[in-house]
Amino acid sequence: MQVLWLLLAGLSCHGAGGFMMHLVTECPVAANGSVLAVDVYLAFNKNRLVCYDPNSHLFYGCDSGLLQNVAFGIASSLNMNRTFIHLAASKQQGCQDQIQGLWAQTALRRRPPQVRVAALPMQSRLAPTRLACFVWDFYPASVQVSWLRNGHPLDTNETGPVATMPRGDWTYQTTRILPVHLKPGDTYTCEVKHASLSEPLLRHWSPGPSDQLLWCSAAAVLVLGLLVFTAGALCWWKAPVRHGYTPLAGDNYPRGNI
Repeated sequence: MQVLWLLLAGLSCHGAGGFMMHLVTECPVAANGSVLAVDVYLAFNKNRLVCYDPNSHLFYGCDSGLLQNVAFGIASSLNMNRTFIHLAASKQQGCQDQIQGLWAQTALRRRPPQVRVAALPMQSRLAPTRLACFVWDFYPASVQVSWLRNGHPLDTNETGPVATMPRGDWTYQTTRILPVHLKPGDTYTCEVKHASLSEPLLRHWSPGPSDQLLWCSAAAVLVLGLLVFTAGALCWWKAPVRHGYTPLAGDNYPRGNI
């Protein structure tokens, strides 16, 4: 017992920074929330020093390094004091009692996502339009985000993987980008699947009047340019040769009056 009190007294001094001993209770939990085991031990500088065996209700030295003899002495001292035995047993029961409330607040917690689809600013006129599906304020972190065009799913290779990021308030967020070449009448849909949703959440997007007008204007300008070019080429080809012009040998222009 003197070894334990000497060690604890030395660790409690303000000048002994860099040394720490504390009592640890670990409760591994299964996927359904049930407690798999309860581990109670004394840790020295975050390493296990003395462990508690719930079957024998005794402490034993679990350090196999330089402090092995010290761990054995501390375990023997603890086993002679029933107060520490009862403390370790109470830690086990406390783990069983508290885990259900913590499990309901964490693993069983559900928060539905918020979804918004928007077109990002274009870097150039020739670059494809980039659609962004913003998904945020959801929990847990696992989420599926996919794109559809006119109701048909797009290849996952085109959409890429989903990476979620914490927002700092126990919720998560993610963004999925899709490059598209706009066509009149197309409708793009962002589909979100999450544990908090009974059915997939859909957000539709289609080119607005300004986008359609821009596309139609570009097509009209292109067609008009082709017509003007074609008319000019025909006029130049059928134009008569001016008087006084002598065609070179080998050409196929009609000869004028010299």
